[in-house]
Amino acid sequence: MPVSPVAAAEPLITCILTAYDYAQFVERAVASALGQTGLPDGAVEIVAVDDGSTDGTLELLEAMGPPVRVLRQQGLGPTVGTNKALDVARGRYVALLDADDEWLPDKLARQVALLEARPEVGLVYGDMEVVDGDGRVLQPSNFAWTRQRPAVGRALGTFLGRNLATTSTIMLRTEVARSLPRAPGWAWCRDWWMAAYVCASGEIDCVVGEPVTRYRMHGSNLSALDDAQREKTLRLWHRDLRVRRIFLRELDLTSVTLDEIAAAWDRFVWFTGQIAGGRGVSAAELLPVDDADRAAAAEALRAARAALDADPLAAGHAATRALAADPFGTEAAALLGAARRRVSEAGVVRPPLRSVAQDHRLHELHALRAAVLDASGAAARLQAYQRFDALRTALADTGAAVRATAEERDRALDLREAGLAAVAAGRSADAVDAYASAVALHPADEHARITLADVLAAVGGPAPERSSAEARAMHEVAPLGELDGARAFVGVTFASELVADPALLRAWADAFDEDDDATLVIYAPGGDEAAVVDALGPALVAAGIGDDDRRDLALVVGAPTPDREAGLARGANVMLTRGAAPDAFGDLPARHGAAALREHAERRWDFDGLGRALTVAVNVCAARWDDAGAAPDMAAAEAVADELERRGHRAVLRVAEEWDGAEAHGCDATVHVRGAWAYVPPFGRPSVLWDRHAIDSPVTAGEAARYDSVVSGHDATRVVDALAAARVAT
Repeated sequence: MPVSPVAAAEPLITCILTAYDYAQFVERAVASALGQTGLPDGAVEIVAVDDGSTDGTLELLEAMGPPVRVLRQQGLGPTVGTNKALDVARGRYVALLDADDEWLPDKLARQVALLEARPEVGLVYGDMEVVDGDGRVLQPSNFAWTRQRPAVGRALGTFLGRNLATTSTIMLRTEVARSLPRAPGWAWCRDWWMAAYVCASGEIDCVVGEPVTRYRMHGSNLSALDDAQREKTLRLWHRDLRVRRIFLRELDLTSVTLDEIAAAWDRFVWFTGQIAGGRGVSAAELLPVDDADRAAAAEALRAARAALDADPLAAGHAATRALAADPFGTEAAALLGAARRRVSEAGVVRPPLRSVAQDHRLHELHALRAAVLDASGAAARLQAYQRFDALRTALADTGAAVRATAEERDRALDLREAGLAAVAAGRSADAVDAYASAVALHPADEHARITLADVLAAVGGPAPERSSAEARAMHEVAPLGELDGARAFVGVTFASELVADPALLRAWADAFDEDDDATLVIYAPGGDEAAVVDALGPALVAAGIGDDDRRDLALVVGAPTPDREAGLARGANVMLTRGAAPDAFGDLPARHGAAALREHAERRWDFDGLGRALTVAVNVCAARWDDAGAAPDMAAAEAVADELERRGHRAVLRVAEEWDGAEAHGCDATVHVRGAWAYVPPFGRPSVLWDRHAIDSPVTAGEAARYDSVVSGHDATRVVDALAAARVAT
């Protein structure tokens, strides 16, 4: 809501502008601050701090006169300049502006309105439109470009890992800004410093929807993207690393989960490695530890040990302080890991504390959702959807979200199916209408949101390529390297089991004739080869397997590795036993009888009785391949793919942006590893829904009806058996 346009006796807002050699841009920056709409006359004063410019920036600022007040300093940096300006600010609010950026016309009015309505909020920020040196738009939304989700409320967990509140987007209450610890002069990230400290003691909010600022990318501020300025990048990263250490050591972490701390620590370690490698120095040189640091770490460790049993969350916070004081303390890292495990095992993972700001926004979210569903026509629905989705994205990590009922999820699936049909028929407006409604009904369905984005991109032109071929290649089913040249029938067992129960080897020998091409891989995790062969000798004699036999034995001696175990499991047409098998063999069936062994092997060699190999799409709930490594069900998808490949079929792993792609529709069948996002399988093709574990949304009747079979549990072989049965039936 706009601020009432009456004359202001005192400035309402102080614009703090810092500048160094920005004569090319500073006039536009000042004009954008003085040209703000929706405010009373005289509402904005500008306190500009020149840091020793030599290009005429200072002269331009001084020539502007009131309401621009100019302060001078010499090479002290933007943080010191901001602190000086803050000391003399007269406005009720302060807003930061870099001299090469510009505010969009209603930036201040929108942020003042939010702060006036939300007394619990101390800082407000927003999105940016990214432009080049000449003002041409490069990216209409920095949040969308960088795939960042704005956070609101007590959002310290987010800000520990990264900064979302960029300098020229933020506004604070002046008394809040003055109450914060002052950032060190060497720490140029004054925006991040302010936002993190506000989050630690109060609440922040974000203006969602349209950007509030134009962020200018030009030669002198591209260091992080320019290899030619690598040293400047490393210098900035080193400053930020020191700030990260201060945050982890000094901020009140009460509202932060241990998973958020672990993610922040991972980024801390990553930046340490990057800087150390780039400069050719040790991590210890980057992160000095003195006697005071070691004493602080020891005190925090005592607190962590004392709290580990009774309050593992508090123990984790104390261990974090110890790590920040002494980043090389192994006990602190071990205690943080132990605290995370105990919190997880106890099921007491505490989400970030709900806040007044989140509650206000949740009410707004429900109202915007209703507006989407009530809209008439594709254009109106899309406009309402965009407002709804902007706020939903801002609240995504806060726990303040819209939960769909089972009936709403089924209705959303029906709309998704209608959207697919509309896409196939080339009716883009109908597809947009259907998908926008589907997302409003079931906001957690990221697949529908991705598909809607693709439809909108197709209306305006080809959809951009978002997948990473390198990221995808990491998850391709690896070729079987352990059993190159293996015969038609392959089995896997363990030497220890054959020694303990020679009848197992006899069952293998009886299952296959002397003329069969059959290989039995005997897996011996340890010991030397001669000892294993000597131990197996009596069992081989009893089984009647000799040198002139075509039933081959392959002995694998060595330490078990995931790659070897997965390779052996993929190559086995039949498992002899699985009693002592590692995880990679856990889903394979135990077959002890000779007839059962033979039947099972022949069935697999005949492609599950289908007579030919299938190409099967295996869906995993990761938005894109760049995100796939962190997908909780990626391992399950790979297990199904392994089992399909082992039976002679071809598995095509697919992330959400590819579920409805041309290649997936060209597959013979689909296995969907159920996660957070629902999927509508192609009509007329066999499909299986694998619901491995109970998630927040149980399978609804409408969802189950779209599949030929729904399989629960953790056995990948049951999934492939169900798919084979569905394929035979069709």
